[in-house]
Amino acid sequence: MIAFRKDFQPDNKKDIKNVLQDILDKIYGTEEYKKVNISDLIEILYRKLYTENKTALQIMVLKNKDNSLDIVIDNLDEEY
Repeated sequence: MIAFRKDFQPDNKKDIKNVLQDILDKIYGTEEYKKVNISDLIEILYRKLYTENKTALQIMVLKNKDNSLDIVIDNLDEEY
């Protein structure tokens, strides 16, 4: 269950969405990387799998108009 303080007054629905997304990211271990390149992707994968000893990752890669990448990584160790 998610609850907000009684005195919490968001400016708009987008604020609530951002707060809830931040909470879910912390719970599920989601990380986002913006405007990266292929080399950064390889470095991130290496760090997650070998330095942090993760055994499973779920990766979503989005290509931007300027050919940079946005990457979203979900840590799946508990589910694997």
